[in-house]
Amino acid sequence: MQKKIQAMIADCAEDIEPPTSWWRRMIKPTIYVGVAMLLLLVILAFLFVKLPVIVSNRIGRAVNENDLKYIKNRLMQEKKGYAKSYGIYILSLAAEYERPEVAELVIKYGYNINGTYCSVRSTPLTFAVECHSYQVCEVLLKNNADVNIKDGFGRTAIYYAVDNVLIEHIIAKGAKLDERDSTPSRWTPLHYAVSCFNINLVRALLLHKVDVHEKDADGKDALDIAQEGHYDYLIKLLKQE
Repeated sequence: MQKKIQAMIADCAEDIEPPTSWWRRMIKPTIYVGVAMLLLLVILAFLFVKLPVIVSNRIGRAVNENDLKYIKNRLMQEKKGYAKSYGIYILSLAAEYERPEVAELVIKYGYNINGTYCSVRSTPLTFAVECHSYQVCEVLLKNNADVNIKDGFGRTAIYYAVDNVLIEHIIAKGAKLDERDSTPSRWTPLHYAVSCFNINLVRALLLHKVDVHEKDADGKDALDIAQEGHYDYLIKLLKQE
């Protein structure tokens, strides 16, 4: 009988779990919560990095395809939000893909066409001139884009103009032809045009009587730069002045 009672006590002891301290009861849920929070942070970081790229790629495709309906909806949404530079970004895409209709749509919705963007602080006009996007340039000039805003190098739109008609249009809008850029050489548009062998711009500047003897920070005038580059045609042209 005694052995039977001892066996029953032993069975009961096996069924009873030892008491667990409070910190052991909390540690598993805490680990689960921590892992969940970490995963959430990773997802949010991914969206923060990738979502603007996805949206950017979509708007770039829309501009390239001239999808005015999609662009109009995006412009209306962003106008209500915080992205004041969004219109400038779309204008730069319009210049890249030569889409004057897109440029007109951005202007219609009241975005600032004289703002600057990216590290070189280009205006939509400066960027359009660099891209040789003449139709977009004409849209911007028609809507009074400022031709004298400087980019990150201290250069205005006239520095980059190559097409004869566009050069004259920019000059007619009041472009300053004797400005200096902010590079160490402190070049005028004539210095820069000669260095790039931009014959059309050199001719236009000479026609508008810029000072061919103006020296840069290194004491060089346009003729000196032409001689350094062995630009025989420009040397001849400058010596006639």
